[in-house]
Amino acid sequence: MLNSRVQLGLSALFLILSLACGGQVPLVSKPTPTPSPLNAQDSVAVAPGTYKDIPLQLNVSNRVVGQLDIQGGSGNDVKFTVFDPFSTVVVNAGIVSGQKGFSFIASVPGTYTLRFDNSFSTFSNKIVKYQATIYWR
Repeated sequence: MLNSRVQLGLSALFLILSLACGGQVPLVSKPTPTPSPLNAQDSVAVAPGTYKDIPLQLNVSNRVVGQLDIQGGSGNDVKFTVFDPFSTVVVNAGIVSGQKGFSFIASVPGTYTLRFDNSFSTFSNKIVKYQATIYWR
């Protein structure tokens, strides 16, 4: 049996914790499990003289790992860039041809943009197959 001073001290501690938490009693729980990685993949046609933007909604510290497969024209190439929500360049791979891997970590939350740019081509359509996996951190 606890003596009255210990009981009084515990009651005061409970009251302080309750007030600090807005009147709610804090619960001790298990940490939230990390969600499974999210996969995005598709194939887009990029006409000559144009570009296609693919949006990715990310949280801070999400890691994105992906692969591109470009087909069409004599060089099977497009210019590949990733922008953050403020249009700051995160990945500038330049003109890539064939297959290319990429990765980056989101520094701010929001919509990131994968840009497949075929504006340098005058005649050739390009087909870009992309796959991106979002890892939660």
